Amino acid sequence: MRIRSHCTGHFPHIRYSDGQRLLYHTVAGKWLADRPEERVRLRSIDYLVQGDAWPVSHIATEKGSTTKGELGSGRVDILLYNKELVPTVLIECKAPTVAITQQTSLQIARYNAEIHAPILCMTNGLVDFWYIHEEGELRPVGEIPPLLRSRKPFIPDMGYWVSTGFAGIETTTDKGLADMLGVWFTGEAAQNLISLNPGLEGTVAGMSHYYQVVQEKGMPVKLAFTVVSPDGNSTVLTVIRNVNGRNEAVLFLPLDAVYLGKETRYRLLRASSDSERHLPEHMIEYLLDPDDAYRRLPVMLDDLFTL
Repeated sequence: MRIRSHCTGHFPHIRYSDGQRLLYHTVAGKWLADRPEERVRLRSIDYLVQGDAWPVSHIATEKGSTTKGELGSGRVDILLYNKELVPTVLIECKAPTVAITQQTSLQIARYNAEIHAPILCMTNGLVDFWYIHEEGELRPVGEIPPLLRSRKPFIPDMGYWVSTGFAGIETTTDKGLADMLGVWFTGEAAQNLISLNPGLEGTVAGMSHYYQVVQEKGMPVKLAFTVVSPDGNSTVLTVIRNVNGRNEAVLFLPLDAVYLGKETRYRLLRASSDSERHLPEHMIEYLLDPDDAYRRLPVMLDDLFTL
């Protein structure tokens, strides 16, 4: 029974080292290589931690054995223990590109053969399949089990957006940016997010990130946009314009210049040209004093490609 992933609106904490993007593992306390499956695992952990759904001290990752009972030679992605250190929840994570169906999600039963956790989940960060193990059988459930639900609301502040690579420290005090990120990258809107790496060498560091994708029904133009800090200091609004399935242009808009009151020029990169343009005053006013909670942002961004 497929439901929206519990990871929705949660992101791995990142940093850049020698041009490489690294992911912070909250449980292990170390930095790891940026891999799709690892991102999903860390997003799941972020959900558990940020919502106070499970204590960090009782979360284990990639375990081969436990205090009580052997897990065999296999390794599980996330294993949650209760207060008595008994395995209680098993979460297996796949990359977002791996499609999970009712049939494939039942593979988790094999992983659980020697663990005997009563609650199981298979996720790819987009969708979840949850099961309750009762009387020797797996029963699918259409919601996150009560034991795993958040105990407090998750309202990300600018510190969170900086730690997850959406914003740089130069814009940490700006509430407008936090509002924009909250509208497009949390809650229901976050269901549309995809991780993209356009592979545009020599343009801007940190292009690989989570993008919001919007397309008006029946129209050929699709926009993928994100807010990303390429160096931990600056904040760049990055937009990819796709027409009829082909990436036509990429736009880079320095948001720190907007919020700090500096002269703002955006960069427009096409296959045949690379140019800079002044950001129109009405766009600056919109970003500083958003109308309708940024819902009109895609329309405003698309206008910048055709000015």
